[in-house]
Amino acid sequence: MAESEYTELLMEVFITQNLIQLKELTEKRDSVMTGLFDRYGVTEDQFKRSHEYYQTQANDQKERIDRIRDRLREERGKIDKVRQEKNNTGRDLRTQPEPSNRRP
Repeated sequence: MAESEYTELLMEVFITQNLIQLKELTEKRDSVMTGLFDRYGVTEDQFKRSHEYYQTQANDQKERIDRIRDRLREERGKIDKVRQEKNNTGRDLRTQPEPSNRRP
């Protein structure tokens, strides 16, 4: 696998594995992971071989992992911002007076 494709897939593997664990979907792990690899047009074996290859380049792999971590933090920040805006909007709606049904 090309490095850029591997890095993208590795990030999604991290996310997917965490979701499987959080949602207690271990019995569906194989089908979920197969679906992920299918989206990238690779098998789990191809990914594992690429992962083993890139792991041999310790410094480069650390940099890849650091970039992935930074991207995940950035995405988390965006999600947190949307949640905060949504919470603020909901709060604003609750504190506004209800419209009057009276006609002038």
